[in-house]
Amino acid sequence: MSFPSVRLAREDDLADLHHIFALAFSTHLGRPIESYGDRRLIETRWRTDPQSVLVAELDGRIVGSNVVTVWGRFGWFGPLTVHPDFWNRGIAQALMIPTMQRFADCGTITERLFTFASSPKHIALYQRYGFWPRRLTASLARPPDAAVEADFDAFSTLGMPAQATLLDGIQALCADIIDGLDPAAEVVAVAEQRLGETLVLRAAGGGVDAFAVCHHGAGSEAGSKNMSVKFGAATGAAAYERLLDAILAYGAAAGAEAVNMAVNAAREGAYRATLQRGFRIGMLGVAMVRGDAGDDYGAWLTEDYR
Repeated sequence: MSFPSVRLAREDDLADLHHIFALAFSTHLGRPIESYGDRRLIETRWRTDPQSVLVAELDGRIVGSNVVTVWGRFGWFGPLTVHPDFWNRGIAQALMIPTMQRFADCGTITERLFTFASSPKHIALYQRYGFWPRRLTASLARPPDAAVEADFDAFSTLGMPAQATLLDGIQALCADIIDGLDPAAEVVAVAEQRLGETLVLRAAGGGVDAFAVCHHGAGSEAGSKNMSVKFGAATGAAAYERLLDAILAYGAAAGAEAVNMAVNAAREGAYRATLQRGFRIGMLGVAMVRGDAGDDYGAWLTEDYR
């Protein structure tokens, strides 16, 4: 019996990796592969960090991949996907070994993932590596709203001094929520690759009250029809409400048909506020956590680890 080998992805692998990703998820969820349209999850993350994408091969054929994301000393991984022809062949376990080594090399102190809440097989796999399920994470959506008034800064439109100031504010806000969390690389990647926009609400006395990293457009993680909030945070309830205004208004300006975001049910304030603004659950997953360092579960956070 052959055993899989794992290496770093190359640029010429990306088309195959996207196909396997779309095929694996469409097969598991019972959806047509065409439903993924022009969304791109693996390519954008490889361009952000070529060290982040792992490729599994079996007898010289690419059979799966995983993406390992490191934001400061906070890590998460996914999508971990295996070609359906090779399910139950140990491919996922082979990918998990270098995934955990990547976290160790980067010195992360807490790691996360999002998986199917209804799949004992997935949950059992990740528990082997020290990840334990927390509360459900809801993937939510609603149409944008052009009638909503919102005041925010669009990060990519600002000069470098202003961007640097806002990145400092984003880092400070996130560090107060989860030890070691620093999504600055994601903010910069979205601006440099033109994948969407980071919406920033400034605090009256300086600093950042709230922000949201949003993908939209062909080739982004949302695709051309939608806008997706990959990550966002606010200092409290009022700032979160203003952030929702900014998200809905920007989604309308971007021409999106739907706005998507994910909120962990453990963050009850944010979860309730999002539902009260007309967002509806499309899918439920479960957040799995390893090294649960200093997480403020009362925080006003939207987080999509897919």
